[in-house]
Amino acid sequence: MSVIRQMEATPNRVRMLVSVLADRPSGETEDRLRGFCSPETLQREVKDPVTIFRVTLAAAKELGLVEEIDEKLRVRVGLLSRKGDLSAEVFQAIELALLTPEAEPDFGQSDFARAMAWFLMQPVRQPLRQGVNYKPLINKQLTIPDDVTFDLSNRDRFNSFHYWCRFLGYGEVITAQALVPDPSVALRRLLPIAMGGDREAPILSLLGRLARLTPVFENGRIRRELEADAKVGFQREPQRLSQSTSFSLFRLEQEGMLKLDARSDAQALILDLGIDAPRRVSHVEMAGALS
Repeated sequence: MSVIRQMEATPNRVRMLVSVLADRPSGETEDRLRGFCSPETLQREVKDPVTIFRVTLAAAKELGLVEEIDEKLRVRVGLLSRKGDLSAEVFQAIELALLTPEAEPDFGQSDFARAMAWFLMQPVRQPLRQGVNYKPLINKQLTIPDDVTFDLSNRDRFNSFHYWCRFLGYGEVITAQALVPDPSVALRRLLPIAMGGDREAPILSLLGRLARLTPVFENGRIRRELEADAKVGFQREPQRLSQSTSFSLFRLEQEGMLKLDARSDAQALILDLGIDAPRRVSHVEMAGALS
């Protein structure tokens, strides 16, 4: 089941539960773990804390973070190195489970990955507000069956997606809790890996590596599937990047982290920065440390 449906299982709650178990390598029973995660002093301030705990635990299990052996809950064997940063390793495991549905094992999060790819296809000047059912917009933009909604079938589920999207670094909130497709935070994390130690790369090659890391970006498997279903008026020209990727790369350049170059003798793509400001880019250079 997609985490979008498990509204009580926010990213912070899932991480807290895993952190508690990480400090107890011998495992804990469900009752004792609930006591650690939902102490009586906290229960007075939270509506239905038992349901919140159980849904969060279910999400942690489905994301492959927690397993149960001999009636004891433990962090999944092999998930943590015990030497690295706990928060970073849990984050990496969550990102892998949510955004790479073709990976093994399969954690059943393909609807989340498709929701993310669809979100990154949206125009940046039309942010998506919380508390809205986006099923009609999905059906308007894509040639897909009416019952396919990537789990964004009511306003509560979009709110849940909103939290996970921000947690993973693919969206930014502006006024009135409107979510803008802006993967700048994710690109800061992923680009050094995609560069493979090189300081410079052709943009087409770099995007190919990025798509293999996270298939919700241009040329990634999930993104290609959705773009193939795009209706007229929502289609992206092959030589033009989406607005979300374009503005994120431009933002990283403005911050001094990247240099975007256009060479006359090289194949290039167009950054979609608005009707009056298209920009040709053939190479990407790391101008500083991305973190």
